[in-house]
Amino acid sequence: MTTILRLGTSEDENDRVPASERTAAVAERTFAELTGQPAATISKRMWPTPAFPGLLKRWLDETEPDLVLLWVAGYWVTYRSVPLKLQRRLGSVGGKLADAGQAAADVRWLAESRPFHFGRRWLLRTVGGEANFSVDAVTAVVEQCARTVLAKEGTVLVVRGPQNALSADTSPKAIAQAERTRLELHRRVRAVCERLHVEYIGQDEPYETAADRGLFLGDLVHGTAAMHRQRGEEEGRAMAAAWLRER
Repeated sequence: MTTILRLGTSEDENDRVPASERTAAVAERTFAELTGQPAATISKRMWPTPAFPGLLKRWLDETEPDLVLLWVAGYWVTYRSVPLKLQRRLGSVGGKLADAGQAAADVRWLAESRPFHFGRRWLLRTVGGEANFSVDAVTAVVEQCARTVLAKEGTVLVVRGPQNALSADTSPKAIAQAERTRLELHRRVRAVCERLHVEYIGQDEPYETAADRGLFLGDLVHGTAAMHRQRGEEEGRAMAAAWLRER
């Protein structure tokens, strides 16, 4: 049995898509079909803070995986949030406003409504928003994580680069700015993987945009079953290629 440690995002817990059709399950099946090796996936959430590489080392020691899939999300650097800006600029007062805003975004019917999207775009254009992380910060953490995995002898690493330039403001100008940021992160992470001889999944063009309703749900962030299938098959092929090359 091949153990896969998957370092993913909230997309892996998207309950709008059946578990058997989510990216992790599709990737696992594709990997098994191509290698002839049965596989089991352990899913963890990746959040690229400076402390994350230490947490990853603990997970590696606990799970002893044969293969690690690390997902670098474009959302971390492209998605600007008004509540996050308020929290950073206004301290405790901003924190309360941010909590209220996040609570509203967590209500599915509200987050997928046109009035909510309109209000969020208006706030972004008047108040402004900030991303969770900078490209420099994410690149540094990804390199630390890659080196942590590679230090475990015999462990295969596959890195998925940022697919989408996600933005709550869907104007052409905002999407173009988000895409420039995604592309910079993609190229920086790809360079890290080339330097460390790690299998990398990514391309210069974005895979899709929130305008494609066949791939995105109404919140314009999470994907449909079609997106999960597309992503999972690609990841499964990359994991199989890296595994067969190493073995």
